[in-house]
Amino acid sequence: MSHRADLDTECEILWAQLELVGSKRILLGAFYRPPESGSDILDQLQLSLSKIDVNKDRNILNIWVAGDFNLSHIDWENQTTIPGCPKPGLSRQLIELSNDFGLEQVVREPTRGSNILDLFFMSNPTLMDRVRILPGMSDHTGIPLVTINTRPKVNRSKPRRIHLYHKADWSAIKEDLTYISSDFQDICSDMVTVDDLWDDFCTRVKGTMDKNIPNKVVTPHKSPPWFNRNVSRIYRKKKKAFNKAKHSNNTDDWEIFRSLRKELNRQSRRNYRQYVRDTCSESMKKFYSFIKSLKKTPLVSQL
Repeated sequence: MSHRADLDTECEILWAQLELVGSKRILLGAFYRPPESGSDILDQLQLSLSKIDVNKDRNILNIWVAGDFNLSHIDWENQTTIPGCPKPGLSRQLIELSNDFGLEQVVREPTRGSNILDLFFMSNPTLMDRVRILPGMSDHTGIPLVTINTRPKVNRSKPRRIHLYHKADWSAIKEDLTYISSDFQDICSDMVTVDDLWDDFCTRVKGTMDKNIPNKVVTPHKSPPWFNRNVSRIYRKKKKAFNKAKHSNNTDDWEIFRSLRKELNRQSRRNYRQYVRDTCSESMKKFYSFIKSLKKTPLVSQL
């Protein structure tokens, strides 16, 4: 851990850079806003955050800002002030500041009386596991304990084996099934349970499938959310046209491939723009999540 003095400003904030083994770095800021201070303190916090160079610090996984902000009556779920808010201007300034820098406040339970004064802002709230309020100290009734997975598990689809039915030897399968049918009748008796008969039947059918139907292992690919059925259909046609053109090296086949590639790019861009419009209109949370995912989302035109 090292002190990031280059991010300090004229407010009570201390930045530390955490070095993690096998993961990207984390910037952690500890902040305190005196109860009677004005908007200048939040201005200094904004200045401090603006000093983070995205290009220089691109290997940083997350930005956390935690501390006692002494601003109550904020509905963090809906990003609004609660009626009767004693400092509505400062509260709105803090909400806008968090939105400007893509930070989400994750503490939802009171830390002093009925107020949420101790806050924890995260640039990537999907890493958060849970938040617990521990017994507090001095006049604070609770202290937030935030459990975070710095290396979140990714649910990846496992490779699976599929049968190629268009290459099956159906004559051999019919012959085997005929033998299975006659042999199955011979083993039926009062001494054999239904479960045993079913297990034996399934084993025999699976055996003839594995013997007479070729198979291969496929690895699923995660597609972008705008990669719908229509785009997928065009993509398959483009891939098929490319294989045909590569095999024949015919001018007309290459023209068909280029036409399908152009159609795929046009349709994917149209779907992408519509997806962005829908995401932006739903909520700011989904919008910022989408912005953060851009570095990880493959381009449709490259699929």
